[in-house]
Order: sequence, then C-alpha cells, then structure tokens
Amino acid sequence: CAVFIIRSEGRKIMLSGITKGQRAALKALKLVNERFKEELSLPMIARELSLTPQYLSKSFASCFGVNFSQYLLSVRLKYAASMIENTDASITDICFEAGYCNFSHFSRLFKRQYGVTPRDYRKKFRGDCL
Repeated sequence: CAVFIIRSEGRKIMLSGITKGQRAALKALKLVNERFKEELSLPMIARELSLTPQYLSKSFASCFGVNFSQYLLSVRLKYAASMIENTDASITDICFEAGYCNFSHFSRLFKRQYGVTPRDYRKKFRGDCL
C-alpha cells in the first residue's frame, strides 16, 4: 500500500492518489487502534463506514498485508503483553481489559503468539524462576 501519512510540525501531509479502498482501510485501522478494547468485528466496522464487509476485508488486506481479524488480534495481544510487562494487574483483568471475553481463549492465543502462557510470560519477563 503506497499510502503514507507524514506528520510535520503538527500538519498532516497525505500523498495524492489515495484510493477509496485505501481510505476505508485507513479509517478501519484507526477505529481498531482506538477501540480494540471493545467488542469489534469486521461487519461492525464495515457497517459504521457504510461499506460491505467483503469490500472492507479486501481493501484492508490489500493495504496492510494482513487481514482485519489478524490485525485486531495483534493489537490486543501486544496491549496485553505490555500490560503484563508493566503492571501488577491480574492476568484475568488484563484479558478482559484487552477486549477478550474468555480467559482460556485469550490464554491459547497468547501462547500461540508468544510461545508461553501469559503467567509464564510475566515470570520470564520479570526474571522469576519458571
């Protein structure tokens, strides 16, 4: 995706030639980054942007090289990992704050992404014995 947003001295400069699909993908990306803690889905965001889910899905994947669901998962897991590293909040609280409704689902996804359970990730990050 040849879309660049440059911030210079508080001004946004956007390169010309941005397509409708790229604009839609950027809006969806912004919404995910702002609201990932909420219940979100591709159909919900597409409806909000007055687009079909199929069009938004294709535009998002084309622009960012990853599908909507994968991106949302990545944002949520990065947030959770950061919270695990930087706070003493319980893993369960972090799970729900990151937008997950099911702890075992969160734990499975976290382990798939980071290779260890959230609890072991905290121990490893803090240098505790496993």
